[in-house]
Amino acid sequence: MGISIIFDTDQFDIDNIRGELAYNWGNQTHRFKHGITSGKVNLDQNGFQKSFSVNSSWQRAGDNGWYQSASVAYTKVRHDTNNGGDLNDLRDVDQLLFTAVITKIAGAMTHSLNVYTADEDPTASAGDDHNGRSYSGLAYSALYRMNAQHIPFYGSQYRMLSTIANPPSSSIPKEVERYNPPLWVGSGRSLTI
Repeated sequence: MGISIIFDTDQFDIDNIRGELAYNWGNQTHRFKHGITSGKVNLDQNGFQKSFSVNSSWQRAGDNGWYQSASVAYTKVRHDTNNGGDLNDLRDVDQLLFTAVITKIAGAMTHSLNVYTADEDPTASAGDDHNGRSYSGLAYSALYRMNAQHIPFYGSQYRMLSTIANPPSSSIPKEVERYNPPLWVGSGRSLTI
């Protein structure tokens, strides 16, 4: 399942290309997946960012509508703004992400609790300034299937973000705690938030 966010602006054009190669196997109870993902972002038709990820996941279908899953991903993110300067290296990071999810399906309701943590190590730093950071979070969502065309959705999230050193931009605080308040959304055939 993927989520795409499309920005519409007259200031610049963004192209996002992503590909995944994965192997899945399992039985009625356990499913496993190992894969690689590659992505490229172009800004005004020029190369801006590249990423490469190795990921694995496990899913378990339990009794009485209970499901559990866990995943881990290691991603290399590299920026290219074509200026050849050291500032490009400040944004390059290697990210390690762990995620665990518990889901309960009861009739038309689906409840999901997601816990995640990630650490981004900078590949280079000059003067102790870089984009390295770590973050952890907890998210809850509820989905009610009224019918095939209308699915009300509720979600809230708490996230803790901590930069590892002094970020290149002084507008980024050293530590941030963020709580996204609950949100109900009605859906037709498509959902836009």
